[in-house]
Amino acid sequence: MIKSPAPQSGPATPPAVETPPTKEGPPTATEEPHGVPVSLDDTLNILVVGSDERRPGQPWRSDVIMVVAVDYAHRQVGVVSFPRDLYVEIPTVGKNRINTATFFGGINNYKNGGDIGLLKDTLAQNFGIRIDHYVKFNFETFKDMVDALGGIDIVVDCPITGKFPVEPGSKQLKWQTLEPGKYHMDGEFALRYVRERKTTSDVDRNRRQQRMLIAMRKRAKEVNILPRIPALYQAMRDNIETDLGLTDIIALTRLGLQIDTEDVHGFNIGYKEADSWRTPGGAMVLLPDMAKINEGLRTLFIKPSILKNPQKPARCQ
Repeated sequence: MIKSPAPQSGPATPPAVETPPTKEGPPTATEEPHGVPVSLDDTLNILVVGSDERRPGQPWRSDVIMVVAVDYAHRQVGVVSFPRDLYVEIPTVGKNRINTATFFGGINNYKNGGDIGLLKDTLAQNFGIRIDHYVKFNFETFKDMVDALGGIDIVVDCPITGKFPVEPGSKQLKWQTLEPGKYHMDGEFALRYVRERKTTSDVDRNRRQQRMLIAMRKRAKEVNILPRIPALYQAMRDNIETDLGLTDIIALTRLGLQIDTEDVHGFNIGYKEADSWRTPGGAMVLLPDMAKINEGLRTLFIKPSILKNPQKPARCQ
């Protein structure tokens, strides 16, 4: 459901699939730092949450946790991805995986905004990130969004093995390896690609999710999505929960389509910023190195763009 926007304390917001996969060689270029250093205190920060929620009202965990920091002044965007197993302090709960914040916020009816409210407060308490708005969707909605664009083109840069459609549009799945190259994906194919982690890792999955955002942006530009935003807003309003209004979404979409790809920077919190650890209860988690994470947040806008970010694993997993 689309919620009416509430007053915010942060910066104000200004007014069918055609062919089987084809492959091209993966990109190899990197780029020099590009962007203007800006604190997340001075950006519009949007929490993006992808849930595994099956039915409304059921407790759920978040498989996707991103903060999209929008810097209107310098026309740049930063995307921060948090691994679901990051072991943090959750208000009123204690130490736990970050993706359980929404679960506990929901079942405990957290007083400051329920499920999303507890995740927002967790990000603020641990990382000092103020959240101005949020968007929550489930994975069926993600598939619908990709299909509404007519599918998207993704460059796979590391081989990945999993159950994928035998071809875009097919409901038949096959255990297969996607070799490096360019693939056209419909919603089902794209969802399976960004969720696969059995043969890779959650950190690598987050990296693929950031690249998926860029692919969706590229396709939205190709199909001239801006005039269709009001109709899509109405069509999907029952399947997306957000406190962004239509005018906010149009302004954000316009900026996203106008800026250069080089001005979309990514920080994927990974094994350089967190260490694997087993809790006394036996759960495998990631212990955050707060000094390194804070440095990554501080330098977000001078990191390479998402597509050219050298955070690609030293070896393909």
